Amino acid sequence: MGLKEHNKNTHERYIYIHGLLDEFMMGIPKSKGYIRMRNQNIIELFERVHIGEDVAIIER
Repeated sequence: MGLKEHNKNTHERYIYIHGLLDEFMMGIPKSKGYIRMRNQNIIELFERVHIGEDVAIIER
């Protein structure tokens, strides 16, 4: 995590959540410091969460 110059502050930036261009890649480890979600789930999350609101990330 944070090995490239432009990512050296990932610890300070918290965790990013993003969708995928190719959803067939779900479940394949790829990015570090990010949570990848299906695009439809990102849309639903965006509609539910307001700016400044805390989001708890739990493992199921």
